[in-house]
Amino acid sequence: TYYFLDLYQADKKFSDQINSYADKALLFDSQLTQSLIAKALYYFHSEEYEQGIPYLEKALDYNPNSAVVIGILSDFYVNIMPDTEKYLEYALRGIRVEIPADDSVIASFNYLHISNAMMQTGFIQEAEKFIMKSLEYNPANLFSQYLRAYILYAKEKDLQQTKELIIEVLNKDTTRWDIWQEAGKICYYMRDYESAYTYYKRFLEITSAKNLDVYKGEKAKIGVVLSELGMTEESELLFDEYKRYAEKDKSTYKHLSLAVYYAYQGDVEIAIDHLKTFSQQTNYSQLLFPFLKIDPLLDNIKDLPEFKQILDEMEIRYWENHKQIRASLEEEDLL
Repeated sequence: TYYFLDLYQADKKFSDQINSYADKALLFDSQLTQSLIAKALYYFHSEEYEQGIPYLEKALDYNPNSAVVIGILSDFYVNIMPDTEKYLEYALRGIRVEIPADDSVIASFNYLHISNAMMQTGFIQEAEKFIMKSLEYNPANLFSQYLRAYILYAKEKDLQQTKELIIEVLNKDTTRWDIWQEAGKICYYMRDYESAYTYYKRFLEITSAKNLDVYKGEKAKIGVVLSELGMTEESELLFDEYKRYAEKDKSTYKHLSLAVYYAYQGDVEIAIDHLKTFSQQTNYSQLLFPFLKIDPLLDNIKDLPEFKQILDEMEIRYWENHKQIRASLEEEDLL
């Protein structure tokens, strides 16, 4: 409870309480799933992720059918420390657990994770199938509704359609700051900066009022929008925040974030160096490629032969990795 009270908050208040109650829980029962989850969440709260993961893995050893633990691990490998292969691994484990027949919400989220993991690893047809299954279990799952918009974008590359679908979802719940951000992002990629500002402005208003610290990796996009509309000072502040975030980032995307920053600042050589470092990875989403090719932040480097060569090599490695994942899934009769 204390962990979720602090979740997304800019000012963390409950670190001591989270740790104290987690330790007491472990003292009473060191094998209880909830005790191990509590301790893992303390480390997540402290951003000491490497120390938290073993507690979740141990919880799965004691209780392999825990939908809650699998859900946390799936979320971790998609949102906190992105790793498409591990994400797919845990997402697939999610459909093997026994879920009570009346718990359609958990079932919907399990299929949402599988769909998202399939899309990220390049299995678009399967992603579409699983997202519809997620919506069958819970038609009101707005996460699944806007993920479907991105799956269709991966399939058809139609930004206008993506925008219309996301706005349709947003209109169902205008308190959802995450969907305001998604709508702003699509308009940004369309280079419709005035519309992007409308959505981003509302996103910033809601998160500021709630004192939330979210979507730090999106601040550069918002900075571009503000700059294009003449709000130079506000834009520079966001870029400063974005740079601090990128430098501290421990995820796969650290060097891509820095490449984006330096590309926009015109430091081409530094940007290319960071992009080369990032390109050695393979565990990223298939949607990365179409969006990198149209991202305004990369306008200063996207026509350079080095940029095109790096992107071509990344795509080759990505699809080679995709073939290996496909072979593994087919061997386990999961495709």
